[in-house]
Amino acid sequence: MVHLSRCQTRHGFTLIELLVVISIIALLIALLLPALQRARDAAANVTCLTQEHQIAMALAGYTEDHQGYLPAPHANVPASTTQGDAWGYAVWPYVYGDRSGFRYPDNDLQYNAGGPARNVFTCPVTGQQGHNTPHPPLATQVPTSTFTIFSYGLNATPGLPGTGTNWFPGYRADVVLQPAATMEIFEDANGGVSYAWQYFNYSGLIPHLGAANALYFDAHAVTLPFAGVPVSASDPFWSGQ
Repeated sequence: MVHLSRCQTRHGFTLIELLVVISIIALLIALLLPALQRARDAAANVTCLTQEHQIAMALAGYTEDHQGYLPAPHANVPASTTQGDAWGYAVWPYVYGDRSGFRYPDNDLQYNAGGPARNVFTCPVTGQQGHNTPHPPLATQVPTSTFTIFSYGLNATPGLPGTGTNWFPGYRADVVLQPAATMEIFEDANGGVSYAWQYFNYSGLIPHLGAANALYFDAHAVTLPFAGVPVSASDPFWSGQ
């Protein structure tokens, strides 16, 4: 009599095999996540630099229409009462055509306490979550809601000192004697005004892996690590001289 042997087939994974597969997947995720985060950081940085270029073009249009003057970085300090005090209000039409999109509270660049940021005046990193971003900003004395709406500062130093309540007056662009060495727009949270003391002691931002984007008067832009930001207000980076 011939006995036919049974072919025994096995279905599914053993526990050990399953654990090995899970471990491999976890390892791959651990390797990929940092790369994905770096890619997101790089994309956000490129967007930020692009927005600074857009703002610079708007400022150039404003300057051409106003006898060579830039808008006041901030008007009526300390008695600020209207959204028109923000320089972003002055140049908004040069970005969007009119001011119909600039309204309280959704898009007010300075006074909105919590509306969503939906404009080029807000860096995609600081505008998203404020202090809860993956790379916390330098600013510690400014409410989070301030820089979630306005995260770029117009250089106020060449126009200083101001007078009366006009602490940060507009100035002619040609007072900047070193346009390739002087920043025009920098990442700063305090209502869009940027100068050395304020940057280091109050409202400077470093949202890009400990760095900040600066656009210069000659229209080139760089990402500056915090250690590379000049401390002295007399440095051409701030003063233009």
